[in-house]
Amino acid sequence: MRVLSSRLRNLQYLRLGDNNIHTIPSDALRRLHRLRHLDLRANNISVIAEDAFTGFGDSITFLNLQKNDTSNLPIIGNLVYCESRALDQAVIEAGRNLD
Repeated sequence: MRVLSSRLRNLQYLRLGDNNIHTIPSDALRRLHRLRHLDLRANNISVIAEDAFTGFGDSITFLNLQKNDTSNLPIIGNLVYCESRALDQAVIEAGRNLD
């Protein structure tokens, strides 16, 4: 992913679904400052570095992490839309706490 981030600084849409990715390290996306739409569905992601999305500020608005093994998601600035089993589980647990 380092090669991608150094050559594609103006990239806005990145679809990396079904690529058997296991982790998103701190520096993997660091240079993609204009990234708005990130699709990582159907990989084997189990670890996302806490600062993997640091520096995106207002840019990233869509993140798809469906069909991954993520249980903890880092906070991402102005994220508008996110699909993830971790979020689904958080909603279920929040509903249980309201009862």
